[in-house]
Amino acid sequence: MSTLLEIIDKSSSALSTIAVAVAALSCEAARANLSAFDLTDSGEGSVSKDEVGVASDVKVLLNGSKLVTTSNKGEELLGGKLLRLVFELRNIGESSLKRVKLNLGSGSVGVEGLKGIFEKDCLTDQDNSLMSKGVMSAVEAGLEDEYEKLVEKVGLVLEIVWKIVAWEAVTAFFVLEADGGKVEVEKKKKKKVLLGKGTGFIVELIKDRVMMKEILQSNQSRRIPKTPKGTRDFGKDKMAIRKKAFSIITKVFERHGATALDTPAFELKETLTGKYGEDSKLIYDLADQGGELCSLRYDLTVPFSRDNPSKGRYREFYQCDFDIAGKYEKMGPDFEVIRILCEVLNELNIGDYEIKLNHRKLLDGVLEICGVPPTKFRTICSSIDKLDKLSFEQVKKEMVEEKGLSVETADKIGTFVKLRGPPKELMSKIKEGSELEHNASSKEALDDLKDLFKALERSRCIDKVVFDLSLARGLDYYTGVIFEAVFKGGVQVGSIGAGGRYDNLIGNFGTKQVPAVGVSLGIERILTIMEDQAQNQNLAVRATETQVLVAVIGDNNELSLAAELVSELWDADIKAEYKVHKKVMKLIEYAIESKIPWMIIAGEREIKEGILKLKKVETTKEDVISRSKLVEELQQLLGTSNEDLIPRSKLVEELQQRLKSTTNEVKIPRGKLVEELQQRLKSTHNQEVIPRSELVEELQQLLIKQP
Repeated sequence: MSTLLEIIDKSSSALSTIAVAVAALSCEAARANLSAFDLTDSGEGSVSKDEVGVASDVKVLLNGSKLVTTSNKGEELLGGKLLRLVFELRNIGESSLKRVKLNLGSGSVGVEGLKGIFEKDCLTDQDNSLMSKGVMSAVEAGLEDEYEKLVEKVGLVLEIVWKIVAWEAVTAFFVLEADGGKVEVEKKKKKKVLLGKGTGFIVELIKDRVMMKEILQSNQSRRIPKTPKGTRDFGKDKMAIRKKAFSIITKVFERHGATALDTPAFELKETLTGKYGEDSKLIYDLADQGGELCSLRYDLTVPFSRDNPSKGRYREFYQCDFDIAGKYEKMGPDFEVIRILCEVLNELNIGDYEIKLNHRKLLDGVLEICGVPPTKFRTICSSIDKLDKLSFEQVKKEMVEEKGLSVETADKIGTFVKLRGPPKELMSKIKEGSELEHNASSKEALDDLKDLFKALERSRCIDKVVFDLSLARGLDYYTGVIFEAVFKGGVQVGSIGAGGRYDNLIGNFGTKQVPAVGVSLGIERILTIMEDQAQNQNLAVRATETQVLVAVIGDNNELSLAAELVSELWDADIKAEYKVHKKVMKLIEYAIESKIPWMIIAGEREIKEGILKLKKVETTKEDVISRSKLVEELQQLLGTSNEDLIPRSKLVEELQQRLKSTTNEVKIPRGKLVEELQQRLKSTHNQEVIPRSELVEELQQLLIKQP
């Protein structure tokens, strides 16, 4: 069975690449001769999905269907993955078959001869029937835990789909070649048609994605909707990952007392100008109807105070900021925002990372010691900031040839900016006879960093920090501590979080200076890492949080029964969906595709006997439960008891009333505070509430009353 699984894996992987290109060929073929079709325009430039289905296929074809390694997953999990794959294959095959029919019905010269060959080799009705039977056989084998048979049936369906897709490629290309001779001379000048003869050329065409791009771009009228360069759509799986990331970030921010703030996507240009240093060239300008010049915001820090796209870098992106403004204890806010950055990255569980840290005044001291004129501090800092991407020799060349420094000055800068290491160790090294101790600016910075490193050490997050004198941060508004988080895993996305102190920025928009420090998280880059992990580790990404599918077997007349059952679950705060269908296989298929873990199945026999079937979708396990205990059974199963719950915010008030004591008469052992509360105050669902019935019993064991 393992050999066949490997074949299925490689074959489905290849299909996922080829099928998209072939669908694009059919798209171009359909548009080459629109008079042959009765197409309904969607109003957005694409054709009806029911008749062509091209736009959908090109964007989401084979989404999640690649079979990855199943070692140590168990046969039940393997069965679930194979069933999801076979449903995806069926969708691809049916869609491709429709496009074959459209290609053959195009009326192109000579297409009737090709149609005859096709019908001899691949009768559409017969092939569709074989594919449907193969899918049904696979589902039955999965439900009966016959995994070898399931693998065999999936292989059969895959073979049929490959044959259909191959014929789609042949027919689409034939139509393109036939119609190429009918194009008017003027159109020929405007439109590039890639044509050739023979199967070998078709294979080369499919492999060459640049050619596919040219074919699609050559269509001037009914183009598939696409996003602008540097942007992307978020499908259901990506939205689920994004929601998870935002939830974790919001939880951490609120843990530290954050309040929400949002600002317009564009600002007056005068607000943004001069705040970004050499990055100002990346600002996009707008003009409003009143004649005022506006610009799209480049980040959130300047609005808070008033590059070319690549992997993880987009022209449109989300950014989450946490800023602390006002006068606080020395280095307190700086410590907290770095601690917040550590908490967020740890709880996102994206893998290993490091936080590079430096001080802007330390850099100023370095440049002053090296003899750099103050007027060139910021532009030289911008060059130094490139050391994470360029060698020092390249940066040195820029500083000398483009920014006018002497070779000696550049070399002296190099002796400082190459310093990098654990914070306390490097701090000790710098203080041993360094010129930095005798410069006013750098000495102030070293005093700040000494306090900061001590706080980070006591907070148990200094192990993630690297003291790096090459970190400069290109933005002009930084005045103190600066830092940048970098992912150390396989996905190269650059900085995933950064920030620093900007004490003068708020004063630019008001009557007084307000010190501030903040951290910004690059959400798009973090999402790129999370999406890559989900794909590589075969992590199940659920687009919904649905816990139960209420599956009613019957026709539309059974809607009232479905409404009754699912409403009981909704009233009990259970996340549920419902479906009514005559075929139970269709209901199971939906649950598998949607990754819904549990099903309640209600058929005519079950209703008469006052029972329901409770089915675990992933393992095909079924139990019979009483109709009257539907909610109770599911609450026990899902851990969502609806008993009297106490909001955690009212915990102290409730304790005082129950134990008839005051806050001074109740003591918790200091050394066991976190451990005991975590163990004793477990909630039933989201760890924000506790059962009222267990309050006194649980907390009397924890709380020691004063005699």
